[in-house]
Amino acid sequence: MAVARLRPILTPATGKHTASLIFLHGSGDTGCGIKDWLNSASLGQFSFPHIRIIYPTAPVRPYTRMGGFPTNVWFDRLEIDPSCDEDEDGIFDMCNAIKELVDNEVKKGIATQRIMIGGFSMGAALTMHCGYRFCPEIAGMFALSGFLSKNSSVFKVIKESTNQLFPPLYQTHGEDDSLINAEWAQDTNSKLKNLGVQTQFKTYENLPHAMNLDELQDLSDWIFKVLPEHSS
Repeated sequence: MAVARLRPILTPATGKHTASLIFLHGSGDTGCGIKDWLNSASLGQFSFPHIRIIYPTAPVRPYTRMGGFPTNVWFDRLEIDPSCDEDEDGIFDMCNAIKELVDNEVKKGIATQRIMIGGFSMGAALTMHCGYRFCPEIAGMFALSGFLSKNSSVFKVIKESTNQLFPPLYQTHGEDDSLINAEWAQDTNSKLKNLGVQTQFKTYENLPHAMNLDELQDLSDWIFKVLPEHSS
């Protein structure tokens, strides 16, 4: 089962639990690592009275970009470049695992429309695959410092789908990111918007491939808007 396989750790809601958020880490990280990083970057403010945050950990697998060295990655990559093909098998496997986490929250009484998925870097890319291809009924998605390949299957699925009610996307990026060019993220966002998806895109000055307080405060504000404490 995905719950055991992905070894999720939790930040409980500080009040009545009425919504859930699944946060996907970047390559080489863990659920515990991204949780601690978020806590540090947000000065301990990334928590919500009504939202339980779930931090799964990607399985250890050989990572081609690191010469085949085993590490925690959601899928394989030859290079970090929008022209590279996607690891369809790896993405399919992990999206199904994340969907199982979503289903597990539903079994606990949280409606699908009260569940959000988001992530950083590679986790941001997987988020978009999960939301558009496997869990289109979730409340929303956010993608921090991430992008999709130019020929991503996400674009094809949206274009060919008769379902026009895809979840909204909130996307952010550091202007000084030397690992993932902000223009790649902007291109991803523009393509999604041109396909009719509701998106927002925001960049931050002097931010490298990382997260900072301003970005996380803006993200928290967006999360509160999409998942208000009292659902209508």
